[in-house]
Amino acid sequence: YCTVRGNYIHDTLGTDADCHDIGIYGSSGNPSYNVVKHNRCFGTGAHGIFHQGTGTTIPFKNKILNNFVNEKTTYGIVAYQVTAADTETTISGNTVWDILGTGLAGAGGSGIYVQTSGGCFVTENNVSNCCRSTTSAANGPAAISVAFNGALRRTNIVSNNQIDAPKWSGIQISDSSNETICETNNVSFSDGTNGAGIKGVDCSYTAIINNRVSAAVTVARSGVSMLASTVDCIGNDLSGNTITGTNANLLST
Repeated sequence: YCTVRGNYIHDTLGTDADCHDIGIYGSSGNPSYNVVKHNRCFGTGAHGIFHQGTGTTIPFKNKILNNFVNEKTTYGIVAYQVTAADTETTISGNTVWDILGTGLAGAGGSGIYVQTSGGCFVTENNVSNCCRSTTSAANGPAAISVAFNGALRRTNIVSNNQIDAPKWSGIQISDSSNETICETNNVSFSDGTNGAGIKGVDCSYTAIINNRVSAAVTVARSGVSMLASTVDCIGNDLSGNTITGTNANLLST
């Protein structure tokens, strides 16, 4: 029940792979019902705001609201579970930009990254110019990336986010089989050849609905893409999306 509010943190000097400006972290007990809001996390360090449990430690119903984060090497905001759990984390109203992607051997770079955490709400964030130096697709790089939640029971919702100029995908949903909902987001990009406006990889029962994706006509990236890479994919819903521009596939499965 703690509040971390109104702090200005600049140029963190830590070199550990998980060094961060603000952390909600538990190695014993369950750090829950905390609020991180209206902070400014600028320059260097791996992550801006770091939210993680370890083993059976499950952070629950924490809120990350209306923060400004930029120029981190790996992720702007990360919500990560070592063991899959429904954390019901809310990440809303944040502005994240210029995340570099040089961490994790070039496989990072997402503005907001949610892994193995269920029941999360990623809503009304502004994410721009992320994955700037990302070189590998191993961790599903995107402005907003949600990964590995097939073992979870609660639906993740990614909605009403504004995404501009991602160097890889705008939104990527990976290895999901618990009805992830990606709806009413607005993605625009003008360059790059990696990823798609919205991309699903090895997903089932995932909804990509009522989103807007726009791109320059010279960009060779799909508007919306659903890919079966290593497993069969069933029960997906791609409907009501508005896609303009690109000289690749507008919508592909």
